Amino acid sequence: MMAQYMAMRKSLPADVILFYRLGDFYEMFFEDAKSAAPILNVALTKRGGTPMCGVPYHAAQAYIARLLKAGKRVGAIYKEPTITPTLDQVKSMNLKKMWRSPNGAMRAGWNGISISRDTIHIPGMDMG
Repeated sequence: MMAQYMAMRKSLPADVILFYRLGDFYEMFFEDAKSAAPILNVALTKRGGTPMCGVPYHAAQAYIARLLKAGKRVGAIYKEPTITPTLDQVKSMNLKKMWRSPNGAMRAGWNGISISRDTIHIPGMDMG
């Protein structure tokens, strides 16, 4: 799971806060969590030394709007059970190895705000 997150995080500009959907929550890790937690007024916690924070998926629209109002850019992806990435994907994402896992791939897009399954509509915001 963290290999997927790190591959996506590496592909985005540093100023983008990445919402990573895991079950009923969008989680943020490392610097994203440190930056977002005070803006979102949520607890910054740690698991295994990794800073993290999260928000319920059903409230994501309001939390994303807060980040945008604070001048942040946001990307969102979700973990999806699919096949192991292809060799081309391993090369394009600069992975050190092919991660063999039932959750070995993710869907993602990027255009300011990107939600891969359920679109979050923020009134007045052009979603591209």
